[in-house]
Formats: sequence, C-alpha cells, structure tokens
Amino acid sequence: MAMPFSRITDAVDMARAQAAFDIAWGKVGPAVSKADLDEARTQLALIVASLVHVAIDEEELAQRTVDRFNKKPAESRSDRKALRHNRTAK
Repeated sequence: MAMPFSRITDAVDMARAQAAFDIAWGKVGPAVSKADLDEARTQLALIVASLVHVAIDEEELAQRTVDRFNKKPAESRSDRKALRHNRTAK
C-alpha cells in the first residue's frame, strides 16, 4: 500500500488515507473477484491518494473514494486488461 500513498508527506493525511482506504475497501472489496483483488486494491488506493486533500475526514474520503471507484465500467478489470492486450497485439 505504500506506493500509492508515497506522495503523502503529512502524518495526519497519511493516517486519514489509510483509515479511508480500510473503510472503502470494506464497502467495495467483497464484490471484487479474486482475480481482480490486487488491481482493485491498487486502484482504490490511487483514488484515496488523489482525494486525500479535498476531504474533511476519513469518512468523507472513504465515501468519495467508493463513489469514484464505482463509476468504473461494469465489466471486470480482468476483462478490460484482456481487451487492452488484444488491441495492442493486432
């Protein structure tokens, strides 16, 4: 988890980001397939890191993160990865 949060230098922001990630993962994680777990966790962490400076507290940060994460297309992340690979292979 350190990589997406590596640009967060303030200890309070780091603690908020980690708490928000845990809250958000608790909401979205159960719906993620085993094949997509790593990519989904990374994507969620990147979203948290991008929003950490605009949220008042970890609850708001978590909710904004979940909202943005859920705006992704309905197809699985593995499906999108396969589509990208097929396009570049041609």
